[in-house]
Amino acid sequence: MMKAISATLSAVALMATVSAAGAATVQETINLRAGSAQDTDGKVGNQSVHTFETAGGLGLTVTGHLLTGSYGIGSLEQIGQWDNGLGVLNDDEKSCRWLSCTNTDEHFVDGTGKNEVVKFLFDKMVTLVSVTFSYVDQSDKFSFGLLTDSGYTHISDGQTIGNWFYETYTFQQTWTSDLFGIGAINDKTQFKIKSITVAYDTPEVVPLPAAGWLLLGGLGGLAALKRRRKAVA
Repeated sequence: MMKAISATLSAVALMATVSAAGAATVQETINLRAGSAQDTDGKVGNQSVHTFETAGGLGLTVTGHLLTGSYGIGSLEQIGQWDNGLGVLNDDEKSCRWLSCTNTDEHFVDGTGKNEVVKFLFDKMVTLVSVTFSYVDQSDKFSFGLLTDSGYTHISDGQTIGNWFYETYTFQQTWTSDLFGIGAINDKTQFKIKSITVAYDTPEVVPLPAAGWLLLGGLGGLAALKRRRKAVA
């Protein structure tokens, strides 16, 4: 009988564990500006990579690239983290530092000469909610795409950002992946990426219903009573 009660207790405890496993959708905004509390690499300015982590434990790695002619993410460039967000420094812009260039746009994501793109690599699947840009004017537009099992998919060109210094673009469709690219589309486009907001699922603790705890308590009391009777006998 004791073995039977022990087995029952184990089964109920297992059900309690399973009942506690649920899922909740969390939405978090990652501040990409220099000095962000979510910055984990401790570096600002132009680097090969910048990393971030949210309070909820979501990790993000950002890198700078050029868009290829087929809308793929091309060679690795430098990613800059500045007071108002992220920009990309490509090799041509580096060369301009030593030449008589009138405007290198080296602190921006821009399309001067070549279209630049910022790659966002998350450590889990997320859904894009919105992106906030800075240094925006009425001619600025952006393109974006995502990486799936079939490879990088270019989604759209010419998404209008707006004409305010800070502008938030909210995605109207559901785009879910762990890798996204957001970039410039022509030589009239330049901006910085100030923040990105995403949503993702995370485990949630669900309290065991009261009936479950009563069952556990009742079975535990029954087991104790059997032990006392056996001791008296």
